[in-house]
Amino acid sequence: MKMLPAAMTLLSYFTLSMTQPTVLPMTATPSASEIVAQVRNMSMAQAVAMWTRVDPDNEGIFSEQTMAKLFEEYDSNNDSHVSQEEFTQRFGANEPELNSLGVALFALIDMNHDGVINTPDIRAFYATIDTNTDGHVDRQEFVTYFADLIMAMFIAQLQQMQSTTPTSVTGPVG
Repeated sequence: MKMLPAAMTLLSYFTLSMTQPTVLPMTATPSASEIVAQVRNMSMAQAVAMWTRVDPDNEGIFSEQTMAKLFEEYDSNNDSHVSQEEFTQRFGANEPELNSLGVALFALIDMNHDGVINTPDIRAFYATIDTNTDGHVDRQEFVTYFADLIMAMFIAQLQQMQSTTPTSVTGPVG
C-alpha cells in the first residue's frame, strides 16, 4: 500500500478505516460495557490517526480551508458542489457495502439539506466540529467529534449487517 498524501480526505480515511478488519479482543463473555469500551478505544485510535493525516506539520489546528480542500476531491465534475452520487461513489469506492453509510454521512454534512455539499455546508459542518466556537478546530475537538462519529458509523454498520444477515430455516428431514 502506498503512503497516503497529507491532503487525503477525511472521508476517504473513514472508508479505509471502516473497511479494515477490526478484531475486538474478546474474553469469555464480555459485558456490554466492555464491548462499548473496546469500540470506543478503536474509534479514538482511528480519530487520532485521522488527525495525524490532517495535521502532518503538527500545527495543532485543522482549518476550514483544509476541510474545503479535502471536499474538493469529492467534486468529480468540478462544479463546486458535491452531489450525493459523487459523495457515495467516492466514499464507497473501496467497499460498495459502505454506500448506505455514505448516504447517511452525506445527509449529516449537507447541513442545509439542499441535496449538495457546498461552501455553506462545509462552513456549518466545520462550526459543528468547533465545539468551543473559537473559529479553529484543535486536536481535542477533532478527535472527540470524529471518534464519536466513527463509533456511530461502526454501530450503524453492525446494525445494517445484522438486519441483512439471512437466517437459516430448516425443514423436516425426510
